[in-house]
Amino acid sequence: MQRIVLVVIVLVLAACSSGPSDAEIQQTVAAAVDQAVPAAVQATVDAIPTQAPPTAMPIPTDTPTATPRPTSTPSAGPISISGSGDSIESADTGGRPSIAHITYTGGSNFVVRNYDASGERIKLLVNTIGAYDGTVGIDLRDDEHTTRFGIESSGSWTIEVLPLNQAREAQIPEVIEGNGDDVVLLRGDATDLMTVDASLANGTFSIWGFYDDLRYPVIYSTAPYTGTVLMLRTTHLLTIEAEGPWSLDITSP
Repeated sequence: MQRIVLVVIVLVLAACSSGPSDAEIQQTVAAAVDQAVPAAVQATVDAIPTQAPPTAMPIPTDTPTATPRPTSTPSAGPISISGSGDSIESADTGGRPSIAHITYTGGSNFVVRNYDASGERIKLLVNTIGAYDGTVGIDLRDDEHTTRFGIESSGSWTIEVLPLNQAREAQIPEVIEGNGDDVVLLRGDATDLMTVDASLANGTFSIWGFYDDLRYPVIYSTAPYTGTVLMLRTTHLLTIEAEGPWSLDITSP
């Protein structure tokens, strides 16, 4: 740009060499510079090559691929495990509705829970003190799938998992008797009437009914208990939770 200004000044001086005064020459030079410099600057700027801004490169993402949890092969037949004291036992039911016959010969607290493959507890199956012999239902809902049992005890215990069709059956109308926890399949005509006698039992006494994948309370009380109750006609399975003897008089319509 300095070269351009000097050239302009020289040209102006040459044009004015015929005799203008010094003041006139200075005014002429100043005006020429004022006009020439912005134009020269603009010409210089226009001559600078332009480049497109660099394209932003995408930041690579390192999204982990979920690895499926390995599953064990469901047992094709009954599962039988036994032990003594606290233990965690693998027992994959395949998610099939089943019953578990559980026994315990110790004298202190006895607790049994079942867990799914993610380690979530499904249900508290047994919680008692002293010897125990009972049958409980497991995986009776579609969202349940037992893969392990957790046992807390100070004595010997056994757990035998069997298909649901090996549970006790009540051919309606029928009176069925039991002692302690049990599972009863209802066969025959649909009914909604049941007379219950648990007058010699103690502690918590409850009966749960199942139809399809749903569970509902038929009785939830404390023993001793006697009474006649209604249940849904679509009920096909009952689970009894009791400490002591009981009887169910299931009447046909």
